[in-house]
Amino acid sequence: MDFLAIKTRLFLPPQDDLYQLLDQSLTELKDKDVVVVSSRLVAIHQGRCVKVACSTNKDDLIKQEAERFNQLQPHGLTIKSQTLTPYAGIDRANGNGYYILWPEEIN
Repeated sequence: MDFLAIKTRLFLPPQDDLYQLLDQSLTELKDKDVVVVSSRLVAIHQGRCVKVACSTNKDDLIKQEAERFNQLQPHGLTIKSQTLTPYAGIDRANGNGYYILWPEEIN
């Protein structure tokens, strides 16, 4: 099995088109190829981004997003989508001024 990283254009919050990105970037797919997409890209595609502003309280956002929250830890240790994770999976790194939330579950 070979793993290949595919370089793409920047995929920017608050919302971007994942289908367009895949069409532009995956020009040479073959039968039985498998494509893995990060949850962060899916979240941006879904518009699951919150603008970082003075009025945005990250702790409140964490409590809102978490299914379970342990208040004994700083920022709490949370459960989100049956996964134990800090900050309810909320990510600000390279978010271009946005908090990136976990994507909504796709059925």
